Amino acid sequence: MVAKAVISYFNFEEADCAPTIELVEVIKGQRRKGIGRKMLEEIEGDMLDLGFNRIWATNIKSFGFWEEMGYEFDLEEASKFLG
Repeated sequence: MVAKAVISYFNFEEADCAPTIELVEVIKGQRRKGIGRKMLEEIEGDMLDLGFNRIWATNIKSFGFWEEMGYEFDLEEASKFLG
């Protein structure tokens, strides 16, 4: 395994059922090869297919990566409109 993601379907701050990415992690030797980007694109596509129009992310560590992926920040969370 070179990467993992943890997703929940309840956003506590919004008190609503919404897909929330709790973790996206790629092991050190495999970073900067597009693995995290591809995994996140797959997650977003799956959530769009399930009918969600927005996705949240918490526990943000690499702000540049999330900004490149189109996420907007609000304190310690980020979100993106899908579609």
